[in-house]
Amino acid sequence: MDRYAATSELACSVTAEANTFPLGLITAAGRVAQIYELLVGNKLAANDGRQVAELIRTSTTLTPGTAITPEPLALGLGAAVSTVSSAPTAGTVVAQPLLRLVFNGRATVRWAAVDPDARIIVPAGGGAAGSVLVANRQHTTTASLVLANQLFWAE
Repeated sequence: MDRYAATSELACSVTAEANTFPLGLITAAGRVAQIYELLVGNKLAANDGRQVAELIRTSTTLTPGTAITPEPLALGLGAAVSTVSSAPTAGTVVAQPLLRLVFNGRATVRWAAVDPDARIIVPAGGGAAGSVLVANRQHTTTASLVLANQLFWAE
């Protein structure tokens, strides 16, 4: 399987506990995506507030935002088949996230699958089943909070 990464920085909502969506991934027909790592950190001044990063499924297809070109993680790889965008429109999100990372604003947090069986599998074909979002939010309101997010997957 070929491996790719996409990065996006997006300001958190100034409304406490309101999600923003720095990354959305939609699979292509015939190719599953296997998410194996997520990195999230504060881009601007450090703060002591609580931040949350989640990987969320949708029950309706997300609407892509600004297109992001995924980076191949090996020289000579072709382009990724999955579509990645920044600030997508979420559609309907599923109540329970696939992954939730809660961290202090002075930290960078990383989730990594410990082996291939621990990867998060996103079914092929896009649609509701093949759409996932990275969501960011803050517990309190910090107007200048920008989180940098990097998502890694194989397809």
